[in-house]
Amino acid sequence: MPDRVAAIQAAVALYWNQLVQSRAAILDELGARGRILQAATDRDTKNLLQVLDQIQNQLGELLLLGESGSGDRSYLKTLGETLEARARAERALAAKSTELRRRLAARTVGLDAVRAALPGNTALVAYSTFDHLEPSPLADASPAASVKIYFALVLKKGDPPQAVRIGQAPELEARILRWKEEASTPPPALPVLAGKAEARYRQAGLALRKMLWDPIAARIGDVDQVMIVPVDQINLVSFATLPDDGDGYLVETGPRLHYLSAERDLATAGKATPGQGLLALGGIRYQQDPAGGTGPDSRTCRTLADVRFNPLPGSRIETEEIAAIWAGAGENDPDPILLTGSLATEEAFKRSAGGKEILHLATHGFFASASCADSPDRTKELTGTEKDLAILVDADLE
Repeated sequence: MPDRVAAIQAAVALYWNQLVQSRAAILDELGARGRILQAATDRDTKNLLQVLDQIQNQLGELLLLGESGSGDRSYLKTLGETLEARARAERALAAKSTELRRRLAARTVGLDAVRAALPGNTALVAYSTFDHLEPSPLADASPAASVKIYFALVLKKGDPPQAVRIGQAPELEARILRWKEEASTPPPALPVLAGKAEARYRQAGLALRKMLWDPIAARIGDVDQVMIVPVDQINLVSFATLPDDGDGYLVETGPRLHYLSAERDLATAGKATPGQGLLALGGIRYQQDPAGGTGPDSRTCRTLADVRFNPLPGSRIETEEIAAIWAGAGENDPDPILLTGSLATEEAFKRSAGGKEILHLATHGFFASASCADSPDRTKELTGTEKDLAILVDADLE
């Protein structure tokens, strides 16, 4: 039995080490290159970036084509030469770019580095998936069907990593969808109906919590904080708003919850200077126009400057209450900065945000559409009043 336990722990560590090195690789690549391109000022760096982009495009075509479809016996040789060319271009850029040097170093970050960077009394929970072949119960049935399984990798300081099965994707994702529907439904004005709406939310949230969080809570014990790396549909879940077994929510009774885009964020993050104070912004008068939001001309695609949003009166109440709570706590210093109404401007936010411990923004959220449409029916999406918001932008803004 001890040998079997050791083998399982080694397998989990091996898998997680590979996951740490590969998770979010595409986003890292695009994000890092975009930041370098924006910051590049000298001609040599821009030329190197163009060369690297060309090589990356060639590599993408090679990988997409694959050895079997290339019709070329020298495929592997060409692939190796292209990879080496990319490495040379990256090394040349790394000599000029601190950002690329950081990105190249991050590629070597593995589970050991993450484990060493994990703070004390903290748990790291990284969700992942795999495809499981489930044989049919019928002897003469067709081949086994593939089912996506969610699981979690759990790590505490000083403990070996553990793998925790969450469950099949259809069931978990159905619970997430049900929770999301209840969470996005505005509460009724009447207290009796509002209470029933909250009861429906708690019922959906409890069902989701029991499947998604409870198996983890049983493994991490009494920790101060949990770092969560979500995956797939779990990205939609706000763990802090899931109900507890009483009348409260995890944000009130559970450990502090933080989200990471990838495990290696723990190991690559620099030491931050502690901030002081609170800046709360809300109740924005977006256009300084009493007529409210109207959306851009439906005959053409416009930029963000043309978009009009309606005011959100509840966001002013929200920010004022948060500022009052902060000011009422005797240990908080200095006094909060509250930006509402005509004072809630981009310039004021930028001027006041530096060095703050907490930034709280209560405002509209939107998604930029991937295409431009001329349908007048789409303009209602630009007011910010629909559930699924979209902004129609032209090609250069995309």
